[in-house]
Amino acid sequence: MQNDYVELTAELNTKLADLRKEAAETMKGFSQMAKSVHADGALSQKQKELIAMAIGIANRCSGLLGLSCQSLGIIGCNPRRIHRNAGNCHVYGRRSVSNDCRRSLAGI
Repeated sequence: MQNDYVELTAELNTKLADLRKEAAETMKGFSQMAKSVHADGALSQKQKELIAMAIGIANRCSGLLGLSCQSLGIIGCNPRRIHRNAGNCHVYGRRSVSNDCRRSLAGI
């Protein structure tokens, strides 16, 4: 199944705007939390969005993938970097994550 990410992100942004009206206080708190999470710190905003993109790919979440790519474009991330990140996700995603977790926890 192919997704139209421009259409998908526009639809999600519209639904989020509606939610901000219906649950104003809750969404205000969520927005404040998101701003502090996205602030540069140990990781830059770009690095955090690349991680969000990877999570979207790993979980096959079109919404997260679309919104994180939209954010990467807004903050000026090089499209080559975005494509390389997506390629890495697909290459490394071929391995069994549960086996890797078991092996990494074995020494603890």
